[in-house]
Amino acid sequence: MKTRNSKIKYSLLLLLSFLIVAIVGVQIYWLDGLFGAVCEIVVGRTIYSKDYKEYAFRRIGKGASSNDVVRLLGQPLLIRTTRDAGETIWYYTRPKILDQNGEDGDCCYTERYIFLSNNVVTLKHNEFYFD
Repeated sequence: MKTRNSKIKYSLLLLLSFLIVAIVGVQIYWLDGLFGAVCEIVVGRTIYSKDYKEYAFRRIGKGASSNDVVRLLGQPLLIRTTRDAGETIWYYTRPKILDQNGEDGDCCYTERYIFLSNNVVTLKHNEFYFD
């Protein structure tokens, strides 16, 4: 027969195991790791595109076509063309707060951008931005 102390130890061990699995899972799943996930939950003010999925963003790699990106992530929130390089930047997130010019306002948010040149992915950007 189990004693009260052994039941408590077993429960604590089970809880600790669950926490470790949860932390490792978040660290693996979220591109910014546990720190970025916690920041997004606590202070993040991010708007995501309608069909955005973190695991799908992870699957996008250099050399992928724009069609592949749309198939995995859907349409971006915003597309901008750079002046000097002629690249397009597809924004899959944006801050909830924008200034009067429509630019990023004062807030913290998750950044998920795809850079394309000639409809081919050249770079993928992901980080948690602190302002």
